[in-house]
Amino acid sequence: MKKLLFIPALLFIAILFISCGGDKKPGDLPVQVKAAAEKTFPALVATEGVAQSVEVEFRVEDFPGVVQYKKWIKNADVPMSTTSTYIELKGISEEDQVELKNVTVSLASVPANQFSFRITTITNNEKFAADRTDRVTFMQAVMNEVVSKGSSKIVLKYTPGTTMVNPNVKMTIRIDAEFFFN
Repeated sequence: MKKLLFIPALLFIAILFISCGGDKKPGDLPVQVKAAAEKTFPALVATEGVAQSVEVEFRVEDFPGVVQYKKWIKNADVPMSTTSTYIELKGISEEDQVELKNVTVSLASVPANQFSFRITTITNNEKFAADRTDRVTFMQAVMNEVVSKGSSKIVLKYTPGTTMVNPNVKMTIRIDAEFFFN
C-alpha cells in the first residue's frame, strides 16, 4: 500500500520540478543591442507667468529589440553624442512669441538630478545634445532607472514668459542606448 502512495507522490514532485524549471536563457540572447526611444511632453500651451509641470515616462518596452530580453539586461550605457541623444524644443514658428523661463528637466524620483541647459530662458527651436558629461550623466541616470525599475519618469518644469497658444510647440527627449545582457 505504501508503494502505491509513494509512486504518485514521486510523480507529483517530478512534475512540479519540471514545470518550475526556471527561466532559461534564450538561445538567441545577444551580448548587446543598440536601441533608441523618444518621448514628447504634452504640448507646451500655457498662460504667461503660471508655472507648469509635465512628465513623460521611458519604459524598457520603448526600446525596440530589448523587451524580449528584459529579464537578462545587465546594464544600458548612454554614449556621449551630438546627434542621437538629446532634448529638443521644436514647433515654434516665426509668428510665435515663446519664452520659457526657469526650465528644468529632472528625474521624478530624484529632482536634484537635472539635465543641464546652461541657459535660463529658451525662446527658439533648439536642440540640446548629450554632448557634455553632465548631460550624459542625466541620460545615464534615466537608463539606470529603466534597467533597475523597468521605467523612469522625467519631469519638465517651466514658467512661460508669454502666453503660449501654439499646440505644435513641444519638447522631445531622445535616448540612444546600448543594452548589455548576461
